[in-house]
Amino acid sequence: MSAMITLESLSIGYQAQNPLATDINVQVQQSDVLALVGLNGSGKSTLLKTIMGLVKPLSGSVNLGVVRSHDVAYLPQQARIEKGFPIELKEFVSTGLWSQTGWWRSMRNYDKEVQEAIERVGLNDMAKVHLSELSGGQMQRALFARMLLQPSKLLLLDEPFNGVDEATISVLLEQLKYCQEQGVTIVAAIHDLELVKQHFDQCLLFHPSGLLQGNSKSLLDASNDNAIEQVPLEVTTDSRLDLLDHA
Repeated sequence: MSAMITLESLSIGYQAQNPLATDINVQVQQSDVLALVGLNGSGKSTLLKTIMGLVKPLSGSVNLGVVRSHDVAYLPQQARIEKGFPIELKEFVSTGLWSQTGWWRSMRNYDKEVQEAIERVGLNDMAKVHLSELSGGQMQRALFARMLLQPSKLLLLDEPFNGVDEATISVLLEQLKYCQEQGVTIVAAIHDLELVKQHFDQCLLFHPSGLLQGNSKSLLDASNDNAIEQVPLEVTTDSRLDLLDHA
């Protein structure tokens, strides 16, 4: 199996004299999951943007196992999404097809696919609802439905579970599991350490004392390591989503 992401001697940040994280050496295989966990401002979003090509590395390299830009889907933090745009939910979700249809081709031929994506995130009755009327959880589900329509091989997600209800988290986790089963590689910045310990099996932890790799629960349990609160950047790699069954 070929690598989807290879990070070599990578340093990230916006000022060479003040990097957010340095000497990152990580390889992620196709359909693996990489979870980024750390304090606010530690570099989680910057690392995602660096992988995406939106931010230039301070040093080192990022190599992706995809060629076309639409093979990568990037989902920024929801706070950065403009909900006031005059568009209904179904129309918004259908924009995930742009890489396949282009700007001028009709999306009516894909109406079934759009509806199925909406149903998969549990928004069946909200197709005609304006984006401004959606709750935070509903908006995140809509963003996931849109992403499901993109023929992406790599998903980059910035805090996908932040500020949403438990039911939405359950739905989104199930959709990520589905994507992974289809061979998609997932990189997600996650704020909730308990969520990581519950649903992600292995961790590669950037710790003040050095790089640590092993079981998520062992590495992230504050009772085992009081310095965990000081971790500037955590990366989970070469792991599978270990999802619990949800009713």
